[in-house]
Amino acid sequence: TPAEAAVLLRVPESWLRRRAGRRQIPRTFLGKHLRFSADDLTAIIAAASQPAAARRRTPRPPHRTGDLPPPGSHASITTTPNPYPN
Repeated sequence: TPAEAAVLLRVPESWLRRRAGRRQIPRTFLGKHLRFSADDLTAIIAAASQPAAARRRTPRPPHRTGDLPPPGSHASITTTPNPYPN
């Protein structure tokens, strides 16, 4: 039954029923009753055990050192000689 299969697969029964209704997982109907054979459960496990696709890494911004903004930015600090020496 879907309840027994959900316990064996350690997934919510609602997830199992939803996937079966969308025809995303193997399932068996006995008349109008949804059932999962041992082969169905094996196929569901095999499909779920596929390695995940590699994540795309987004490039990181260049690492800045120090507290000052990079040269040429609008926030850069410019130094001017002090016209009034001590």
